[in-house]
Amino acid sequence: RRTLPLAAPPPHAPPAPEPEEQPEAKRPRMDENVLEAEEEFADQHPGAQTIAVLDTRAEAQGLSLEVAVTSVLETVKEVKGKLAALVGLAANKQKLLSPNGAVMNDNNTLAFYNVASGSKPLSLAVKERGGRKK
Repeated sequence: RRTLPLAAPPPHAPPAPEPEEQPEAKRPRMDENVLEAEEEFADQHPGAQTIAVLDTRAEAQGLSLEVAVTSVLETVKEVKGKLAALVGLAANKQKLLSPNGAVMNDNNTLAFYNVASGSKPLSLAVKERGGRKK
């Protein structure tokens, strides 16, 4: 009869690793471009306004335009209609960018984007449709 040697006791478990210092949790980015509520902004900017628009199309070469609006409660679509008369580009071919670079939705008002006289200019570009990128 053969006896098997007893198994050696398991070696001691390695010491628990020192807890690494965890980086601090990321703080939410505080954006200085926080927009005011649409109604509050409209109350602060009553009456007719003149909106500055920078035409960034290649053929315009950075031309500065001014569009008169009756109120900051006019929609972006109405502003595009006025721009169409000034630059000869159909409203449905225009893309307006707010001062912080966001594409402006036709159904929103200027007050929604906090745009009034004295604001940084909007940017006008040609709306690109789908298709293969060149």
